[in-house]
Amino acid sequence: MAERVIRTTKSKFLNGAYNWLDVLTKITDNYKESRHSTTGYKPIDVIKSKEKLILRTVYNHIKISGVRKFKVGDIVRISKNKHVFAKGYTPNWTTKLFKITAVKITNPITCLLEDTRGQSIQGAFYAEELQKTANPDV
Repeated sequence: MAERVIRTTKSKFLNGAYNWLDVLTKITDNYKESRHSTTGYKPIDVIKSKEKLILRTVYNHIKISGVRKFKVGDIVRISKNKHVFAKGYTPNWTTKLFKITAVKITNPITCLLEDTRGQSIQGAFYAEELQKTANPDV
């Protein structure tokens, strides 16, 4: 929000106002009275009692996370990074199996893994990088 105020102020100065001490008060008053494109409110009208309504309006369209494909305890394989000239007949997924130890509710959802010996794998993996294995013996 502060960056937006600075950008608006700089743009007003670039429109020919070289005596900035005289103009600064007019610019701030003008900014306080102009309607914000995201919230729909003037900054001077934003008060503590309207805080929840404004936050709901601003963040209503944001989807935090999608449908969970995996749950803790699922056995998965990790996708391999293939190079441009890699052979097509080589597998796209690891033969080694991993167990999901945690599902982090981030945007997008990420999973923490451990190998079959119980050692944690460094980093988190996106759902697109994992393939659920129905029968680990195959």
